[in-house]
Amino acid sequence: MKKNLFFTLTLILIMCLFTSCGSTYMAVYDLGLSSVESPSYSKDPFGNSEIVKISDEVPSKNKKAQIVNKYRYTDKYIDIVWWYSTTQFEFELKNVSEKTLKINWDDVTFMDYTGNISRIMHKGVKYIDKDKSQGSISIPKNGKLNDIIVPTSNVYFSQGFGVYVPSEWKQKSIIPCFYKSKKEMQNDIDNKIWIGKKVQILFPIEIEGKKNDYNFEFTVNGTY
Repeated sequence: MKKNLFFTLTLILIMCLFTSCGSTYMAVYDLGLSSVESPSYSKDPFGNSEIVKISDEVPSKNKKAQIVNKYRYTDKYIDIVWWYSTTQFEFELKNVSEKTLKINWDDVTFMDYTGNISRIMHKGVKYIDKDKSQGSISIPKNGKLNDIIVPTSNVYFSQGFGVYVPSEWKQKSIIPCFYKSKKEMQNDIDNKIWIGKKVQILFPIEIEGKKNDYNFEFTVNGTY
């Protein structure tokens, strides 16, 4: 009798975790590059710069391509394309200068929409090592770097409940977008709760031994 009662209570808990206690609706926000504060001091002027919006098709799990807004920033030294992906920013950085560029990952920081600052982790770093030093990478002339930016403050370990709900590392969304009901989600969208919210990535790049601070600001423009 006790075993049956324990089994029933466990089953109810599992059903709760997968249904009413879980998030089932997701709003897809366009978090676009709105401004770039480039270094004002340098041995060599950075030249003209610009931000361009690019609408691109990317494959999805259901094999139907989705439109994603990407944002390109260019100056005399870098050509970088950013796009937002719920829990992280993805980017492709090309060195368009005659110099070798260097990124020290421990210098890169993220500021969320409340002003809180966080370290970041990038591609290849294990969750368990998120607070350790992440080294640096050099990008030679015409070299490209494809990577991601994940705020370590959004990474956490979720304790599971046995086989049915295993323990695992998870990432919070950068802009809250998961909802328990469609009504709750639609209310946030209709009232534009997150429109205009801003986040920033401070992205220092070393050029000829001198650190140059790029500050990329992203603003929630709307939903797809």
